[in-house]
Amino acid sequence: MKSCPKCGGDRSDDETFCLCGHRFPDAEPTATKTNYPRATPKRTGKIVGVAGKHPPILAVFFSVLCVLGGGQFYNRQSGKGLIIFAYGLAAAMLVANLWLVTLVVLLLISGTDAYLIAQRLNRGETVDEYKWF
Repeated sequence: MKSCPKCGGDRSDDETFCLCGHRFPDAEPTATKTNYPRATPKRTGKIVGVAGKHPPILAVFFSVLCVLGGGQFYNRQSGKGLIIFAYGLAAAMLVANLWLVTLVVLLLISGTDAYLIAQRLNRGETVDEYKWF
């Protein structure tokens, strides 16, 4: 039996902490270390990485002036590019009175996303295939 240097309370030799919260430096831990595998976060899609120059203005050009979602294809995010293209096509067919407003909103979203993702790729960051902005 030893006493705690902080509060003076009695402790047994196998205790690591006192009731006052003081940790005994000479006590050996009772739990053994286990070697469990480290948990890794799940990915939703493939990782995109582009080496070298990747001009963001070219991504905007492809997305806004060529094909809706074209900038996403340029940024190697083909799944997201297909989603934007399909949504634009469906909106143009189904929303008769508001198709122009919907198209302008989609062009703004697609162009902004293509520009910002291209900037991330230029900085050397890796982005998920479905990462937005």
